[in-house]
Amino acid sequence: MEILFIILKIIGILLAVLLFLCITVILVPIRYRIDVKAQDGIEGKAVIHWLFHLLDVRLYYRDRDISFKLRIFGIAIPLDRGKKERKSDKPENMSKGSDSPEPEPSGGSKPEGADSPKLEGSDSSELEKEQGKAELQKLGDKANWSGGLESEEKEKISSEKKRRRKNKRKPGFIQRIKLSFNNFGRKIRGTADGIRRRLSDIRNGTTTVKEQIENIKSMILEETNQNAFLHALRVIRYLLRHYLPGKVTGTLNFSMGRPDQTGKALGAMGMLPFWVRSKMVVMPDFVSESFYIKAILFATGHVRFLHLLISGIRLIKDRNVRKLITNIRG
Repeated sequence: MEILFIILKIIGILLAVLLFLCITVILVPIRYRIDVKAQDGIEGKAVIHWLFHLLDVRLYYRDRDISFKLRIFGIAIPLDRGKKERKSDKPENMSKGSDSPEPEPSGGSKPEGADSPKLEGSDSSELEKEQGKAELQKLGDKANWSGGLESEEKEKISSEKKRRRKNKRKPGFIQRIKLSFNNFGRKIRGTADGIRRRLSDIRNGTTTVKEQIENIKSMILEETNQNAFLHALRVIRYLLRHYLPGKVTGTLNFSMGRPDQTGKALGAMGMLPFWVRSKMVVMPDFVSESFYIKAILFATGHVRFLHLLISGIRLIKDRNVRKLITNIRG
């Protein structure tokens, strides 16, 4: 009973640890910070970290070159080591191949015993005995090699049988989660394939553009599809409200080359709700006759998987969205 109690205790601890990890992944936000500087060239830096910098990813952009660094528990993990080793191994292999001696042509091979001195009497008998021993040893090696091959084949057959038995077993909790994610991915790929199929039909001429426009109109004008689109827009707004940067500061100095175009661009930017929460200082240049943009941007925000999970559940629960997905797939 004590052993059974210890086993149940270990299983309970492992399940508690897994539950704690799942809760932390869902609830603890992934924070990000973006720094962009556009003067003569564009330079940028993005920092993404999770759980008090337990996982830290940094991306750098400068002169059309992107580099990144990864830290786990504060330990830097070199990600380019494998590439460097491959590059360093290539010239070594080439040099080894160049230094290897070339095989002699078969046509110019000398017959056996051409340069060897002739042996008489006991020497020749001893040589024959040694040759016989060498032949017997070769035969034994061949037998061992064939036996090894047979054992390897038996091991392969037994491993295949074990794998089939494992596949026949009922999937566990983790495997069910994996299967559900795979099914969700298949549905998304099916919708994308349906859209590609319709576009390919238009290109190949099997269906005319007018027919496709009529199908799209009927799809949009249908009441259930309209409700599905509205529901999807509400979910997207919900995600953008939580995922967009919460704090944006910096300066923006720009000119469109013409005063009227610069004024239109300024009016269009003022209509966006993005500027309400930001502390950006916008300075339009109405005098300059050339197009340019100079900006220094600093933005911070966070992302939670909880909001993504809630949005997915809302979409799946809605009957109209499910019907729209089946129509697109068909």
